[in-house]
Amino acid sequence: MDDKIIEENNIEEIKTEEAVASKKKNGFLGTLINALLFIILIILGARLIFTVFFMGVYVVGDSMMPNFYGAATETEKGGDYVFVNKFATPERGDVVVIAVENEGEEVAIIKRVIGMEGDSLYLYRGQLYIKYAGSSDFVLFEEDYIDEQYNNPNLSYNSTSIVTVPENCIYVLGDNRNISKDSRAKEYGCFDLDDVYGVIPDWSLDYKQTISDIYNFFKI
Repeated sequence: MDDKIIEENNIEEIKTEEAVASKKKNGFLGTLINALLFIILIILGARLIFTVFFMGVYVVGDSMMPNFYGAATETEKGGDYVFVNKFATPERGDVVVIAVENEGEEVAIIKRVIGMEGDSLYLYRGQLYIKYAGSSDFVLFEEDYIDEQYNNPNLSYNSTSIVTVPENCIYVLGDNRNISKDSRAKEYGCFDLDDVYGVIPDWSLDYKQTISDIYNFFKI
């Protein structure tokens, strides 16, 4: 009789240990699942916030050489990939992405801001002269981002008449002055600030190569 009681007690102890172990296991799995769900929600939330403030742009064409490398077409690899701050206000020297109409479709172009509202400016043999808003004299504007091979002084395209930038507008040029279609083009001229998608922030420029390598690696 006593042996039977002992056996039953042993069985109860085993069952209790199994229940405790199972409870611990389920508790660990539950904690792990909750942690993973929390991480996923954080990532999705961060991505949502990021897409509200920023948009990605794939560079096509050579108009911003040598500072930005563009792919031959949108479907080919090799172009730089940058992010644009949609809420930043353009300033002189910023690189911006602008909406333009091309054959009835809206497309994006990437250019550098040269003139602000009220400025007067002109190019002479590739050199930029600006009379800042409120000033009386033109001064030579040094552009350390321009490479000589992309700024031929003998091209008529690199000498322009004086332009005054209207209110709420900007004057933009490509870094490859020889071929860039920008504010010098009759069909473009100065761009309204409402046409600006945004400004490429410094962090996107600093990590441009890394971001572009990752984008091109996964680009189909």
